[in-house]
Amino acid sequence: MARVTETQNLPADRKTATPFSILAKQRSGSPAVRKSPSKSSSPAAEDNAAETVSDGTGMRLTSPIFTILAGEDKHKFTAHEGVLSQSSVMSRFCKSNFREASTKEIALPNESSETVGRLLEYLYSGDYACHKVDKPFEQAVELAGMYIVADKYNLPGLKRLTTTKLVGLKSFPVERIELFTLANLVYGHIPDSDQDFRAYFASYAPVKIMEMDETESNQLEEMMKIGGTFAQDCFRAQKQAWLNKVVNMAKRGAQDPALSTPPAKKGGRGNSSKAKATT
Repeated sequence: MARVTETQNLPADRKTATPFSILAKQRSGSPAVRKSPSKSSSPAAEDNAAETVSDGTGMRLTSPIFTILAGEDKHKFTAHEGVLSQSSVMSRFCKSNFREASTKEIALPNESSETVGRLLEYLYSGDYACHKVDKPFEQAVELAGMYIVADKYNLPGLKRLTTTKLVGLKSFPVERIELFTLANLVYGHIPDSDQDFRAYFASYAPVKIMEMDETESNQLEEMMKIGGTFAQDCFRAQKQAWLNKVVNMAKRGAQDPALSTPPAKKGGRGNSSKAKATT
């Protein structure tokens, strides 16, 4: 899988060079651009690789070179126009009458160099690597950021891949206060029409609500007063959690007759025998 590296400035006349494929290496040291997904790749990664590295790869890698300036410090990356054009947003920069099309330079001041690096890694290989972090919450925030970028640059394949990576987290022990941080990130940048990612996040809310102290409960109450999709998603998730609990209880009762048979009433057969004896 490709690892994005910083590239040097290129002469303007080198429009058919392949700086990314030369300088970006896989962890094993082989060329970064792969022509087909590896057998060990996940199904989602293979599906997305088919979108990014498919027929026409050769044409993409001989297309003009653009310089990407990431963040306020203008960290430089270079990438092929044909690869960038997989994003309809980037394609407009490359092929329109915008200044970027003539200067072959695209500034992304609101995106960090890490984010742009992962974005380019995905566009070239169909997958991207996450940072190794101690807290699953930090990785969840990183994935949420990538999902927002995928939505911003109209890359549905990247959205699917990122959702798969989030679902693939073996554990997600979010601290209660961190729930609000993630909520503000997700609900502040992802469209209301985008159900999958928001629904997955909101499923954690009902669990954490029961553990909140007074201050945290007040914070959640304020968010609920504002309403919007966060309140709606929390309600739906809570409702689904209760429905699942009822269904599970019903299944347990059907499997164990002792759970479904009502207890015998007091004063039954024993009391009647005693009554006969006294008469």
